[in-house]
Amino acid sequence: MEEQAASLVGKSVILYDGVCGLCDRTVKFVLKHDHEGKFLLAPRQSGFARALLLRRGRDPENMGSVILVKNPGTPEETLLEKSDASLGIAETLGWPWKLATFVRVLPRGLRDFCYGIVARYRYQIFGKFDQCRIPTGPERSRFLA
Repeated sequence: MEEQAASLVGKSVILYDGVCGLCDRTVKFVLKHDHEGKFLLAPRQSGFARALLLRRGRDPENMGSVILVKNPGTPEETLLEKSDASLGIAETLGWPWKLATFVRVLPRGLRDFCYGIVARYRYQIFGKFDQCRIPTGPERSRFLA
C-alpha cells in the first residue's frame, strides 16, 4: 500500500469506465500525449477506483462520468467530474490540447449538459467491450489496479 501511495505523489488519476469505447480512446489519447507521465489511470472496475469512490461516498457502479482526481490520497484531494474533468485533462496535457479549455467561458451547466448527452449515448456511439483493456508491458506502470 505504501508503494502505491508513493506512486501517486505529484500525479493526477483518471478514473474511467473500463468497458466504454469512448473511454478506451481517451485512455489511448492520454497515454500517447502525456509525455511527462502526469497521469495515472484506473478503470472504475478496479479495486483502486472502487475504494477511492466509496471513501468519497460515491457509488462505483453508478459512475456516469470520467473523474479526474487531483492530489490523490492527500488532504487536498479533489475530484473533478464531467466537463471539468475533461478540461482538467486537456489543461494538464499542455499545448495544443490546453486550447480546449476556452470552453470554460460557457456556463458549467451548459458544458455538463452537452457532456451528459455524449455520456448517455457513449456505448451506442463508441461501443462497449466485454472486459477492461489489458495494458501492454510499457503501459502497466501507468495503471492502478
